[in-house]
Amino acid sequence: MLGKAWSVSHSSAYRYRKQSLDSGIGSFINEILPFVVWKRGKYYLKVDKNGTSQECPNCGAITGKKSLSERVHRCDSCGHIEPRDTASAKVIKNRGKNAVGLTVLENACGGGLTGVVRLNLFDLVKSL
Repeated sequence: MLGKAWSVSHSSAYRYRKQSLDSGIGSFINEILPFVVWKRGKYYLKVDKNGTSQECPNCGAITGKKSLSERVHRCDSCGHIEPRDTASAKVIKNRGKNAVGLTVLENACGGGLTGVVRLNLFDLVKSL
């Protein structure tokens, strides 16, 4: 199971109501979900969310910073076009697959991807 690393402190700039919601989601992602996945005998990996909208899921090229109003990912290197959120999700999937040693067919560049955080079982249990 792959999930993006969620930081509650990242959300602290928002209003109190937003903070309460974020801390609930952050608690679920950082504490409850890893435990449930571990209890079911599955592997859990947190992948850094930084730069996912700037990286092409098809070739791995960095496409540059986008404004929030720009909802379509366009890669000048390979010509890949798809919705921005879908492209970001694929980048997260590629980072996770690469971290566990699986071949990432969508990433033509191969090699190591930046922003991957690998946790072992000891780290997960210690964080609970």
